[in-house]
This record gives sequence, C-alpha cells and structure tokens, in this order.
Amino acid sequence: MKELQLPDAYIVHLPKTLNVEELIRQHPLKVKSLESKPERVIEYIKLILGQITEQFKQNKDYKISSYINIPSTILKGIWSDYSIILEWAYNADIIDTDEEYIPGIKAYGYRFTRKYSLRNLKKEYIISNSIVKKLEKIHLEVAAIEKYPHLAKSLETLEIDVEAAYKTLRELEDGKTKYDRRTAMVDNIKAKKYYFKLDKVGRLHTSVCSLKREVRKHLSAKGENLVNVDIKNSQPFFSTILLNPDLCDEYEIENYLKEYNYQFNINDKYYQQLIHMCRKNAQNLDTYVYKVLDGKLYEHIMEVGNIESREEAKEIVFKVFFNPPNYPTKERKLFKSVYPEVIDIFDLINIGYIKTRKRGRKKDEQSSSLALTLQRIESDIMLNNVVEDVLMEFGEIPIYTIHDSLLVPESVAEKVKQCMEDTIETIVGYRPKIEIE
Repeated sequence: MKELQLPDAYIVHLPKTLNVEELIRQHPLKVKSLESKPERVIEYIKLILGQITEQFKQNKDYKISSYINIPSTILKGIWSDYSIILEWAYNADIIDTDEEYIPGIKAYGYRFTRKYSLRNLKKEYIISNSIVKKLEKIHLEVAAIEKYPHLAKSLETLEIDVEAAYKTLRELEDGKTKYDRRTAMVDNIKAKKYYFKLDKVGRLHTSVCSLKREVRKHLSAKGENLVNVDIKNSQPFFSTILLNPDLCDEYEIENYLKEYNYQFNINDKYYQQLIHMCRKNAQNLDTYVYKVLDGKLYEHIMEVGNIESREEAKEIVFKVFFNPPNYPTKERKLFKSVYPEVIDIFDLINIGYIKTRKRGRKKDEQSSSLALTLQRIESDIMLNNVVEDVLMEFGEIPIYTIHDSLLVPESVAEKVKQCMEDTIETIVGYRPKIEIE
C-alpha cells in the first residue's frame, strides 16, 4: 500500500495502542484557550506525548523501560501550557514520571505505562498549518545554525530512498524496537524534519549522524549519491596530540582538561605532571604514535594479545580509552603490557573518573575527561577547520558531518579527501589515513 503523502504535515511517532481521540472521549480535557478548536487539543496531546518517543529515538542509552528526560524548554516550544497535557496524561494512566528534577542537571523523566509500549510505533500526522510552521525548527538549535549555517542549509538538499532504506533495515534483523526507531529516523528525513544540535563538547549531532551506517548509502543530495570520507582510527589518531608536549601547549589542552576534569581545574600540578611524563617517556610514546600513524595499532594489539579479529582489537582500545582507570579488565591489562607509558598518561587525564553511567555514575560526578577532550579536539578540527577549508576550496557543495567524517557528493570525494589530509596535517603535524566509503 502506497504511503499517504502529506507534504505540509508534521509527523510524530506514538505507541500503536495509543488512541488519543478515544482517550479524550473517556477522559475529557477542557482547555479554555482552545475551547473553539478541540482538534488543536488533540494535536498538542500527540506532540507533547510524541516527545517521549522523539527523545527515546535520539538517545541510544535509553531502554524501553527508561524514564525519558524531557527539558521544559522543548515542551514550552510546542505549547506554553504543556503541563496541562502532562497532568491529564498522568491521570489517564497514559504516562508516569520519576518526579525527579535537579535544576541545571536533570529534567523530569517520563515514560508510557505498560499498555502503551514503545516496541510498536505508528505515525500520526499534525496538519494544522499554524502548528506545523511553529514546529519546523523545533529540533534545530539556533546557536548551531548561526555557527554552521552552510551545514544546516545542506540538510535542505538531503534526500533519501525510503523503500531502499526500509529494506536495508529489515535485513539487519536486530529487533522490532530498533527497526521502528530507525525507520522513524528515515521518515523524519523524508518529511524534512531535521535534527541539528551542538553538545557540550562542540560535537554536532544531526539527522545524518543518527542514521544507521548501512542506511547512509541511500542518501543523496541534488540528485547525486553521497559517499563517506572517513578518518581511520580517529580517536587514537587525535590522542597523539595528548602525548606531545608542544602540541598540548599549542592546542591549549590544559584549558580542555580544566573544563572536563575537576582535579585539573583546582590543581595546576596535574597538567605539569602530564607534560613531564610526556617529555620523560617521549621515546617509548613514539612507538605508540608510529603504530597509530601507520594504521597498525589494532594489528599490533592483535599480534601481542593473540586476537583474531580487528574489531575485537578496536574494542579493546576503546574500552581502555573510555573506562575508568580503576576497572581491572583484561583489556586494560593487555594494553598496559604493550603501551604502559601511554596508559599511565591516559589514567592521569582521567583522574577522578571512577564509575561509568552503567554502574551508577551520576551526572554531577566525574566522567571520562579523556573521551571528552578527544571529542572536543575532533569537533574543533573537523567543524572549524576541515569544513571551512573544504568550503573555501569547493564552494557551496552539500556537506554532512558525522563527527570524524564528511558525507559529500561522490564527484568531489577524492579532492575532499586530499583537502582533509592537508588541513589535518597542518594542524596536528601528522598526516591521517583517510578512506572513502
């Protein structure tokens, strides 16, 4: 059956078992400001409740049973009297809440009750013209658009082969819930409903980033296929900056560490100790740097650890990068046996990081400052240097960033690759390995 085409509609995704019209009849909701427009009440209900699904789709850490934190700024952007709808939905046993709010740290969390599962979703179309226009930029952060106007404008030219994307997702066969979540992202792109926001380390999150890697091959812009120009081993590559005292000073790494690690912020000795360790162990650190630059880091781990898969070796490296220093894992033990000086420096950068989110770390407790610093370096180089140089050289071509890679028209991919290599080498001093996918 051909899908209904509503070019001026705004799509929200709700549990299949949720019939708002029927619930309104069973549990009347009177809104004085909308007494003459009862259909508006229904659309606002769908939009407000749809934010639970929307935030669930955007954050991979959420599980079906999780309370979904929804900032009041998002809800107010939909309708200033949003609390009326939330109270009605709670009393009608549609949602429940964790009733936990911490100013500046945590928004109230909401989830659908058991009878309205996120495992099976349906599309609802919002067609009121005034509401649709109001919502066109609900997922577009003004600061991000002002900072990267060309990247935001590129989204307007983005197209997707929906049927091919659905087929690819079906072939993945990794669960009904994931399929619904991912098809919702495809639907959003088709409906020109974009996501464009900066996080606290300056990383840009967009509708393209959220797509499954296998689905991106079905994207196009201005009638041309897009390909991914990707930095290989990007996190290890950018970590070489942290092992070079001159680059640390030139790149003002101390400021990043003070921003992301409380201990560095209150005591300057930690940064001085970091620089001392880098200078003292320069020769041994070079072994790690050379392996990274040669693209052989994972192969070296495979050889030493008698590991068969490159993916497994990559997972070992990432666990070392992003897990707390006090976790005595076999992966950490292996990495330390190969690169002891490197892991000592990474441990110093992660001082105070003792617990992951999965093990109960709270939002105000120290997270991985190593991970945050590497992401900050990556976003600065890619967004503020690479993209700028590509635009300067090639003009107004469509560009879509995926953190450490660029999605660009196939016709310019080779030249973009060379431009990326030149720009990054100028900044870091090393030439990265870049592949076109």
